[in-house]
Amino acid sequence: MMESGLKGGLAFLGGLVVVGTVAAFTLPAVFIAAAGPRSEIVGTIKKTEVDGLSLTLPHSKEPLVAHHHHFDRVSVKLDEASGRAEAFSTLDFTGAWGKVEVSALGSERTLFALRKRGWAPADGYAPLLARSVDMMVRRQSAIEKGDRLTLSSLIRGGRLELEDELTWKFLTSLQNRKYTPLAWYLRIAKDEVRATEAYRLEGSLPDRPIDEKGSRSLILKPEGTDLFFAESFW
Repeated sequence: MMESGLKGGLAFLGGLVVVGTVAAFTLPAVFIAAAGPRSEIVGTIKKTEVDGLSLTLPHSKEPLVAHHHHFDRVSVKLDEASGRAEAFSTLDFTGAWGKVEVSALGSERTLFALRKRGWAPADGYAPLLARSVDMMVRRQSAIEKGDRLTLSSLIRGGRLELEDELTWKFLTSLQNRKYTPLAWYLRIAKDEVRATEAYRLEGSLPDRPIDEKGSRSLILKPEGTDLFFAESFW
């Protein structure tokens, strides 16, 4: 009899956990907010997994759109007096920027501000991911346009080293140059972003056409609120 009652109690508690998890996704915002600011912020982040996620990039009209994403291990540092908060989490992301496939895994830091209708992200739900992809977008554009000034500004130190100079000379010698990213794979940590790009490079030299598919491994490093390619753009 006691064993039966214990099993029933465990089942009831399990039911509460399930209901609580579902509620974070399905209850109106007013109910989530009533649970307190930390729960409201966590619930707001997790709700994007159902509602969908589209991230604005500073240098692109095309957003980064999630096909599937999952925030985990969410913790909140709250400063109610200033109406500010930071949410730290891990993010597993699969999506696309235009026709470019984007996969990312790693750390995320989401800033929240208290608005009239509750806590809302101050700079998007995944600013580290958005900044990283934006850097890849700017690099692609600079390579294709032959924009040395912009490309140099993306590299830490603001200039091309000897190996990059040789690569740049080759790239800009191509007529009808077209540089197309096919996929970006990102591993995001607090102190660096490791990016792998699958690409296609097309163009022509005086003696032959160029149609090359390959992959590059790149490292981005944060400096303050900015990101830079650590050593090379190639």
